[in-house]
Amino acid sequence: MRTRSPRRSSVSPMRWERIASGTWCYASDAMDVSEGRGSAPEVIFLVEEAPEGGFTARALGESIFTEADGIAELHEKVRDAVRCHFDEDHVPKVIRLHFVREEVITA
Repeated sequence: MRTRSPRRSSVSPMRWERIASGTWCYASDAMDVSEGRGSAPEVIFLVEEAPEGGFTARALGESIFTEADGIAELHEKVRDAVRCHFDEDHVPKVIRLHFVREEVITA
């Protein structure tokens, strides 16, 4: 699975940075929404199998998204994305992955 670079938007120019795993994220000061909030005890990701293979992970309540080919790579990319999204003193202590699998059966 290829790492996709972020799309440029003419509406709101944001600064992007690429972290070690190849994941793109907003520069830490570009989306500072943590002002006045303490560190969340955990962040929960909804993990689904991607139609083209691999997995996608989307955080609930935060603007974090990443994708990976396998589980081990997903763990690494989710950790990197969380560290990228939160300031150092606001990083959640626990990352919870909630795997969802949709299955269709005949009635």
